[in-house]
Amino acid sequence: MDIDTTYKDSSLVIYITVNTMHMRNYASQKTTKYSLTFESKTYKNLYTVLHNMVGYNQLKFIIPTTRSYRQNDIITFTLVDHLHNRIYQDIKSCVSLPSPTKLPLITCSYISDYNTIPELRAFIAFHRVQNVSMIVFYQSTPIKGFKEAFGKLMESGYLTVVDYTWPRPNTQSPLQCTNQQAQMNSCFNRFRFVADAILFCDVDEYIYSRQFPFHLPDASQYLIKKYSGNDAFTVINEKLTNY
Repeated sequence: MDIDTTYKDSSLVIYITVNTMHMRNYASQKTTKYSLTFESKTYKNLYTVLHNMVGYNQLKFIIPTTRSYRQNDIITFTLVDHLHNRIYQDIKSCVSLPSPTKLPLITCSYISDYNTIPELRAFIAFHRVQNVSMIVFYQSTPIKGFKEAFGKLMESGYLTVVDYTWPRPNTQSPLQCTNQQAQMNSCFNRFRFVADAILFCDVDEYIYSRQFPFHLPDASQYLIKKYSGNDAFTVINEKLTNY
């Protein structure tokens, strides 16, 4: 379970991503019937679209409040899964305050010990040249030498690493397939108030713009302005065959 709590416009906005893909019976875990109790009041889950959720349950709660919260304040609440009669008591979450100025573009990627240090170095270097504002790694396993290689980048704030380790009883599924769907939703909700645009890609994927060859944020802003009715874009690699 991954939780992000943002204090915005006199409300606590709580996004909860419940990962289930690592479970053998994950298909039976799909549900939107959750409620959250905070300070003796109960709130219903506002995300009720079920068919798109494969291997995860995405929840959203809005809690109006007259109290002012500060950065890193801790709140405690209870979450109930009504379909499976599960009660998660005394869940703690750290409150974040959205910055008044958003970053133009950040990237978000899922990494594990499947990835090598040189591969991650190349990915970061490319996106620094492309003027990407911040790199986000969701790290699902320990990677030998990771802290030594990227400690200074993490201290500078250019690289943000989210601990995304989970139990994995379903050994039939490859490691890369057990929580990446949940990771993408978690990253979107965690950083949606941080950046104008988020680029989701694997660390062996690179997007290059001929029109903006050294500035991916300009490319994303161009797309946002040109296609103002869209809030997401998919880049597809097509294999061309010569006959």
